[in-house]
Amino acid sequence: MCFGSAAFCSQAFDPVASAGPDQTVVSGSVVTLDGSASEGDIDSYSWALDTFEFRPDAMEPCYRSAMRKELVGLVLLVTAGAAAAQAPARDAIEREQALSSAQQRAGAAYQEMQQARQNAIRAEGDFLNAQEADRAAQKQAAETKQQLDAARQALDAAKARDAKARKAYDDALDAVDRARKAPAAR
Repeated sequence: MCFGSAAFCSQAFDPVASAGPDQTVVSGSVVTLDGSASEGDIDSYSWALDTFEFRPDAMEPCYRSAMRKELVGLVLLVTAGAAAAQAPARDAIEREQALSSAQQRAGAAYQEMQQARQNAIRAEGDFLNAQEADRAAQKQAAETKQQLDAARQALDAAKARDAKARKAYDDALDAVDRARKAPAAR
């Protein structure tokens, strides 16, 4: 009988052997051994007699005594089913291993997430810096274009003045030539 929760009572317990009360018997008589008071999840019974083992797999084996006026010691050995006795421990170990493995995976995933977050923050900073550099480059390009346009206008104006000055010079030379060729006034 179990006094506790269903989960507690459903677990396998180590067996406790109880060989029953001591018996005094006459040589040659039949002796009934009684291990029925044993408790726990018992898979098998075996009885050991002095130096040799008597193994009937029963709770109440019969044994014919061949000894005369000697004390005979019998020992009851009970064993729990291997699967039943090991299942709770194996389940606990497997649960612990699964928990440990899951915690390790969660820790690794957290570290990976933190690394990804740091990389995203750095990438965002790089993007903002590049965007600002692009704006500055565009502003610089606009200023450079204005300087280029101003220089082109200055060049065009200088060429126009040069052409006008050349024309004036050519006109002046023509005037000099005409004045030389003109008949002298008398």
